[in-house]
Amino acid sequence: MCVILVNPDRPLWKSEDNPTPEEIKSAFDGFIAYYGSYEVDETEGFIIHHIEAHLVPNWTGEQKRYFVMSGDLLTLKVAPPLEEGLVEYKLVWERA
Repeated sequence: MCVILVNPDRPLWKSEDNPTPEEIKSAFDGFIAYYGSYEVDETEGFIIHHIEAHLVPNWTGEQKRYFVMSGDLLTLKVAPPLEEGLVEYKLVWERA
């Protein structure tokens, strides 16, 4: 699997060859990408992503996501523990 999520409203750089530190941070903050293999446990309702490479190097390895399928929607929820202050973190995919 390969995931690329981009904020479509990321601002353009004034200079493609010489972005400012603020422009680089803005581009990084509006982009996430990773790839690897996965396995599904339908009985328990979770997916394990075996992440080989991630934009954030600390996030490689295994990541567990609970899933719910409903019609054309797939909802993935991050398994605990969550970052302090987060109650839930989920991503909803819609079949095109």
